[in-house]
Amino acid sequence: MRVKSHSHEDIFIGLCNYSIPLEWESIGHAIKFSKDSFKVEEIINDDHISTSGYYLYKIVKSWGINSSDIERNLRKYSARLLGKKDKYSIAKQYVISEKPIRRPGYMYIGRVNKDIKTNELHIANKFDIMVRIRDSGKIDEIINRLEEIRKYPILNYFGYQRFGVKRRNHIVGYRIIKSVDRLHKFKWKIHRDILRLYVNAFQSYIFNHTLNQYVYPTHNLRAVERQKDGERNKMYFLQIGGIRVPSIPIIGYSMKKLPKYLEDIINKWGIQWGGLRRRLYELKRLGIDLFGSLRPVYIHFLEEPHVKNIHNETIEISFTILRGQYATIILREIFRPRKPRVIGY
Repeated sequence: MRVKSHSHEDIFIGLCNYSIPLEWESIGHAIKFSKDSFKVEEIINDDHISTSGYYLYKIVKSWGINSSDIERNLRKYSARLLGKKDKYSIAKQYVISEKPIRRPGYMYIGRVNKDIKTNELHIANKFDIMVRIRDSGKIDEIINRLEEIRKYPILNYFGYQRFGVKRRNHIVGYRIIKSVDRLHKFKWKIHRDILRLYVNAFQSYIFNHTLNQYVYPTHNLRAVERQKDGERNKMYFLQIGGIRVPSIPIIGYSMKKLPKYLEDIINKWGIQWGGLRRRLYELKRLGIDLFGSLRPVYIHFLEEPHVKNIHNETIEISFTILRGQYATIILREIFRPRKPRVIGY
């Protein structure tokens, strides 16, 4: 049984279905309602810490601070964050720096190899999320839903923050791709990080619809993994923690030929893959490398969702997921919000 979303916000960014095939009603709630209501901590692989190489520091990002603001302050050290975190969160996160940082709040951890890749060092994020329940008497039902979602794999959609407050970043990204030739011709002075933000949103939108069109009709991800029906059902795999997991491409110029299911989605935008691929490659001249990659089909839990604390009409939910996966996608499955932006997603 396919359970479709009734939220216009969801559908507009490609979150057309729920992974849990149960007709749950929406539960009124709010997140990010106070400074200690949304906490995230980066989990790193300690095996990569050594005595030489780049400097590794741990910091606590305060509520209301943008990750981009922190990185701007770190430029003089040739330093960067391992991961960007939600503005409205308290985040324990790590900084890699070419130079020593002697500033309050920067805890020295050790050194890491200069060739280390971010996804090798930063492996997961642990979330502790306070949820204020507006529908009285729903705490027991939420606990039951948390038990139920453990029975099903959750589709690894790109979440709301990828698409901006107005949920239109993917539209802007598509327009940038279409006009890349003019960007070169007139040398528009647009910061490449902003361009990348929008174009990545378009890639994310295509990925979300790939999940809708390819994986979800079977309602069984493990069955899809066993399918061998040629190009249309071609499945890719990633090795994560020694486990071989089914994955789907994020479009990039490295892909000479798309699987049929992905090409069908691209064609709906009125553009052929050859032309789109060329434009993605042209963006390299603006400093935006859209090589393409693979993304797991479903969310991988290192710690499954569970109740950490209950106080009056507030419930604290905790879980740990791989880096690059979205906590709001899990909350969406539990609470089924009709107006995510109003609630704080």
